[in-house]
This record gives sequence, structure tokens and C-alpha cells, in this order.
Amino acid sequence: MSCVTQSLAAFMLGMEEGSYFGSGMHWSDAGWHYWFPEYNKPLGKPKGQYTRDGFVFKRSFEHVDVTADCETLATTFDWHGGGSGPAVAREAAASVDL
Repeated sequence: MSCVTQSLAAFMLGMEEGSYFGSGMHWSDAGWHYWFPEYNKPLGKPKGQYTRDGFVFKRSFEHVDVTADCETLATTFDWHGGGSGPAVAREAAASVDL
């Protein structure tokens, strides 16, 4: 479990069109300039809003199901089909000079 996966899961639960994710903790944090492996996985459109059962939040996308447990801080990303296919993050970043 890492802070990046916790932050990414929390972001994905509430993201909508026009949302952007960055992993840095402050402006000089190297995390803003690091490309994490999760960014290469396909996401697809959300299948709806998040659901909640106690402290456990879930949201499904075309290519992944995301779960975040706010009590234990456990996160899971269940990539459908092994996570193969075009990555949304890669397509969006193609127009950004990293």
C-alpha cells in the first residue's frame, strides 16, 4: 500500500470530466514529475457515481473497479482483462511536455 495508490483511489472515486490528478505532496515534491505504472492502465468512462458501505467506497469504470477502505486505508484496483488496452492517462499526457 502506498500513498500514491491511496490518493489515486480517492481521486477516482470523485473525479469527473475536467479533473486532473497529481501525486505531489507540495510544489517541490518529485512526485509531480514521476510517471507511476498505474498511469499506463486503461480507465474508461465511469459506470456511475461511487457507492458507500460504512467506510468502504467503490466505483466502477469501463476497465477497472476501484475500492478504498477509509478505516484501514486499503485500496484495490481490479483491472478488467489484465489492464491491457489504450491508457487514458497516456493519451492525455501526449499533448503535455513532461
